[in-house]
Amino acid sequence: MLNKLTALAVFSLMFLLAGCSSTATEESTGLRTVPKVQELQLPDNTPGAKIKMATIRLEYVELRGHPSPQIEDKINDHIRNMIGMNRQFDGTEDLEMAVTRTDIGKQYMTVIAKGQYFDHNAIAPRKKVSAVVINLNNGERLTLSDLFQPGFQPQLNQLVNEWFAGQAYHSTFDSITAEQCFYWDKQYLHLCFSGRQVAPAEEGIVTVALKRESLDGMLRQDSPLQ
Repeated sequence: MLNKLTALAVFSLMFLLAGCSSTATEESTGLRTVPKVQELQLPDNTPGAKIKMATIRLEYVELRGHPSPQIEDKINDHIRNMIGMNRQFDGTEDLEMAVTRTDIGKQYMTVIAKGQYFDHNAIAPRKKVSAVVINLNNGERLTLSDLFQPGFQPQLNQLVNEWFAGQAYHSTFDSITAEQCFYWDKQYLHLCFSGRQVAPAEEGIVTVALKRESLDGMLRQDSPLQ
């Protein structure tokens, strides 16, 4: 038990002090992102465990160049939390995540990461997706409630169910959640689901793309989707 706690402490310390960086990417806003990588192996001390070692590998980014160090720290903490760095690992699970897309606009920053998660008691790993949209002015993470008027859930759920009805597989989707993974582009609002979350395992990550015009009447007046 002591060895496991020590490993967790070392892992947390590595996240705070280590991190490998490479060439930063300049953005039109004057902000830039710096790639980071964190890796760890932990023993699985579960009696009778078939997998003896857990592997954690997280490839993420940190923001640089924000005029406010406090807001920059807040933004980077949201990114670290999204990628899984603030989780406690005990050796019974593998997690590999990597940032696949980073967009920095005039007001919002979007970071999307994909990978796989494997509970050592499970039959097979499952694909995993995470995303975070952050307001660059105050460092706050956006939720769907920041986009839509109060009481939007039933209507949005209906749109999602209509999307799934057009797929060739059976979906177990029930409702969007407060922690729903999402992002948007010029044409669509994308709702993202990890493997086996709403569809059979063979479908992997599922992304529901809703046309922005289909959301008319549901959005807040100050919604970034307007």
